[in-house]
Amino acid sequence: MVSGGDALCQPDTLWTKVYRAEIEGSALLHDGGYASTGYKWSNDGDSYVTGRLDSEGEIVWENRFEGIMFANEVIEAPDSGIAILGNIGIYQ
Repeated sequence: MVSGGDALCQPDTLWTKVYRAEIEGSALLHDGGYASTGYKWSNDGDSYVTGRLDSEGEIVWENRFEGIMFANEVIEAPDSGIAILGNIGIYQ
């Protein structure tokens, strides 16, 4: 008989970061970095944001979207660009 503590392997952690955002979608990029999209809270107002992290988790860039946008997924395009999939809602 094997106990639960003996049977589980602990994964290696390369880095850990905390970001003030709710991630809706993310993608591992060809260079080891990450792209993500989601909802971010700040003193300037809440908004949807897409960003790119390097392989160490440092923010390379981020882009905020005004208005209502539901960004659900992000993928790397063949030219190494980033495509964001989602909806834009307009209130009148």
